[in-house]
Amino acid sequence: MTVSVVVPAYNYGQFLPQALESLRVQTYPDWECIVVDDGSTDDTLAVVQAAAAGDRRVRYVSQPNRGPSAARNRGIAESAGDYIQFLDADDLLPPTKLGAQVRAMESDPSIGIVYSDARFFRVSATELIRFRVSGPRPSTVPDGSSRDPLLWALIHNNIMVVEGPLVRRSAITAVGPFEESLARMEDWQYWLRCALAGVRFVADSAEERAIRVRAHRDSSARNELAMQTSELVVRRWLDARLDDAGLRRLNASRTHETLARIGLLEGRGGRLKVGVRHLLSAATAERRLDWMLLAFVLPLLRMRGGERILALRRRLLRRPRMW
Repeated sequence: MTVSVVVPAYNYGQFLPQALESLRVQTYPDWECIVVDDGSTDDTLAVVQAAAAGDRRVRYVSQPNRGPSAARNRGIAESAGDYIQFLDADDLLPPTKLGAQVRAMESDPSIGIVYSDARFFRVSATELIRFRVSGPRPSTVPDGSSRDPLLWALIHNNIMVVEGPLVRRSAITAVGPFEESLARMEDWQYWLRCALAGVRFVADSAEERAIRVRAHRDSSARNELAMQTSELVVRRWLDARLDDAGLRRLNASRTHETLARIGLLEGRGGRLKVGVRHLLSAATAERRLDWMLLAFVLPLLRMRGGERILALRRRLLRRPRMW
């Protein structure tokens, strides 16, 4: 069974050789790699040409810059494998991931996705930093109710990096393409769509198959305001698609928390009226006196000592309701 590895690449030529090498050393040899050059202006083409000269399983496809979702959709359209594995151009697959997860899915045709955990690094994949994706790693057949631990976990937080899942092609055919209007959080929205469509997820908890994710200055995940804004878009999209009252309450609570975080970030960036409005809206919806008070002191963030107030934001945003 062939695995199609889809690699969207945009000006990451400096990291791409390591990503492709992590694929070359897979213990499972039956794979093809489609690198989708999403309008790069660096040496991405030369890097892929060199890799393809040494391994005919690597292919190069180019398109004007349209973002990661469009690049992944193009890669899927160009692929022919029974399974799809995504790989960002700056990250690494552990050597046994494809083989172990293909075997798991071949042993049980009802499994649509097998997904790994993730570990983060800055320079060397053997020197990990402490941060990791939060949340449980349940295996379940989604049923759309609050009894479903996977859907509950996914609504609470994105528990998977984009490389985590190995996806059966039939699941992708059923769910459809990535949402190209989302520049961020598009992978999280896709896993939510899979869960809502009834795709069966199985967690692979083996440490040796945890994805190695590069944490660096150029990473899109470092733009916190943009990430929180995209999360808000996804949560509002999700609200209309949840039938279970418990799941809707969870998503609403997390939506208000996201709105409060955006308010703090907007205030820090100087957009005080917008920040105060978001904080008051979230505080009213969740009956949070601490968020209400934070809205009134938000202008102090622009004054001397304001960073100390900002340092309290994570604790304030996680405290229970006060009235």
